[in-house]
Amino acid sequence: MDVSIQPIPIPCRIMHVTNQTHHCSKHVLADLRPYVCLLPDCTSPIREFEGRRQWAGHIRNHHWRVWICVLDCGLSCESADDMRAHLAASHIDSPHADEIDALVEMSERPKPQDIACSCPLCHQQLNSLKNYASHVGRHQRDLSLFALPKLDGEDEDDIEELHTEPIPNEDQDSLTESDHSDAVSIGFIDL
Repeated sequence: MDVSIQPIPIPCRIMHVTNQTHHCSKHVLADLRPYVCLLPDCTSPIREFEGRRQWAGHIRNHHWRVWICVLDCGLSCESADDMRAHLAASHIDSPHADEIDALVEMSERPKPQDIACSCPLCHQQLNSLKNYASHVGRHQRDLSLFALPKLDGEDEDDIEELHTEPIPNEDQDSLTESDHSDAVSIGFIDL
């Protein structure tokens, strides 16, 4: 049985941007979507985030959480399951799942933003969520740039410029058509 692989045409948009490296790299990163959750207990590990701010928000809202006992003992737990076990063992004589679940939900709080953690890729110690987002985000950005093919005539300095450029400020508005030069074309890439 002879199976031949046919190229798949993928539309692409070629844009020429002059003197706007920041906008160009922001556009490239938006297309690459390099930010994914690297934490082992994530319920959506394959979700790609549009930008570093959205990814850091996911980390803050879903992972950087702590459970502090609301029944005045002040015990702090790293997971909802640990808090559930604490409540059942220490505070409730005949635990009902409804009561425990309500108490666990009431005990959930955001972790302090200045808590120490380590990078899941290089294991460097980091001292805040902001440093975590910047450091791990840079790893993810750099790794995604390796996926880009080298164009004919492109020299190593052009590639190095993308790797060393600071992560774009995502608070700025997205590009408008006037931000691009007139040289915009649509083509197809055969894979």
